[in-house]
Amino acid sequence: MTSPSVVIGVDIGTTSTKAVVFDFYGNVLGLGTTGYPLIQPHPGWVEQDPDEIVQAVMHSVRTAVDAAGISPEKVAAVGFSAAMHALIAVDSDGNPLTRAWIWADNRGAEQAEKLRTLPFGRDCYRRTGTPVHPMSPLVKLLWMKEREPDLFRRTSKFVSIKEYIWYRMFGRWATDASVASATGLYNLSSRDWDPDILHFVGIASDRLSPVVSPTEVFTGLRRDCAQRMGLSPDTPFVIGASDGVLANVGVGAIQPGQLAVTVGTSGAVRTAAFSPATDENARTFCYALTNDRWVIGGATNSGGDMLRWLSESVFKGASDSSPPSVDRLLSLAESVPPGADGLLFLPFLTGERAPYWDPDARGAWVGLRLHHQTAHLARAALEGVTFTLRAITDAVRDVSGAQTETIRASGGFVRSPFWLQLTADVLNATVEVPENKEASAMGAAVLALTAIRAMDDLSRVSEWLRITRRMHPDPERVRLYRQWFPLFEETYRRLRPSFHTLSQWQQ
Repeated sequence: MTSPSVVIGVDIGTTSTKAVVFDFYGNVLGLGTTGYPLIQPHPGWVEQDPDEIVQAVMHSVRTAVDAAGISPEKVAAVGFSAAMHALIAVDSDGNPLTRAWIWADNRGAEQAEKLRTLPFGRDCYRRTGTPVHPMSPLVKLLWMKEREPDLFRRTSKFVSIKEYIWYRMFGRWATDASVASATGLYNLSSRDWDPDILHFVGIASDRLSPVVSPTEVFTGLRRDCAQRMGLSPDTPFVIGASDGVLANVGVGAIQPGQLAVTVGTSGAVRTAAFSPATDENARTFCYALTNDRWVIGGATNSGGDMLRWLSESVFKGASDSSPPSVDRLLSLAESVPPGADGLLFLPFLTGERAPYWDPDARGAWVGLRLHHQTAHLARAALEGVTFTLRAITDAVRDVSGAQTETIRASGGFVRSPFWLQLTADVLNATVEVPENKEASAMGAAVLALTAIRAMDDLSRVSEWLRITRRMHPDPERVRLYRQWFPLFEETYRRLRPSFHTLSQWQQ
């Protein structure tokens, strides 16, 4: 029999699932991507069809395997990464009673606000490392208990999207400690479901999945699933971790003090730590990576979606010609000077997570004048998203003590040299871009190899990394943004009461 020579990393993201086949030197041999839509039945609600994502996983893996031209016995392991904060209610047979309510779902804004005002709410953050926010499954459960009590009572289990996929593949409920640590229900100290928080919600631990290590290995893949993915039923599957912490692995930012920034649909800044830590101002999260490594960071709701929104909504129908593409908007943004001729943009179209944790935050251009054109709107939008990354970076540095002048980048935004340079200037840090763009999938693959002992430590990921681009901050633009950024934060603080009132009107 041929010795295994490849590993597969699967990344279940917000808008698509990607499967990547790597050889043992980190080279990409095959890639499969399958997209799926967001469903928004009411303002502020954001859902997905869990069965559609199951099919996307199967199709993506099969596409990657076929693209790599490998036989099943060549696959040493398959590792998984998944987006955090999803909640699915299932019955006793494992059938979904709801769609997946994902991280962007804000239906629990009222419940989050109530919990934040309670001393126990502040304690929930200190215990779990998950900020009290509508994204949190804790808050989603409180909403369901209050608004849909019959559904809450008849639900057999409350699970994440990875748990649901795992059940479909192996017939067994399990969640990894990384995804569990992002629910608001998992105690960082005891490393298990927090009994006091479960009592507060009104559920017993048997309505949640057992928590296993991110390096837990599963075999016995259902034969129909194996056939659809082009794999052997005996292939080792490693349950893996969440997409954010694995993105740090995929760019090699796994030692304390090393920073990573990711911008795709949304964005995040993170650093690793050897022990859990929370922020006295509750600005950051703390999630598990492995049994002895944690990731401290913050995520923004804003990212590449701002450019898609500009293209598909703001400029659609504005003229007889087609609206500018995302690439065209990037080019236009580069054509105007830093500061967009005195135009600020608050990119909070779906509320905001770190560091403000404000579901009522709203988007706004501030300073608009007649001379501002499409290019100014685009530049201000990009600067607004990057300012949120700056705010998160400042908070992460405060909590972790990380003062590195270099930050590793991943996500779709790395395809834009202009946006990378803007990030270097706003964050006043050298931005390094590894060759492989699928950081979470690579992180899942590396974690899988450590789980099956084909790699002795996560630090070996450095052997897979090849830095292809470095963007150094420009001193003049650094000085300008150092003055501009405080105005961004002040503008948000001054508008916050108005945003709250507008949110009530919109609901």
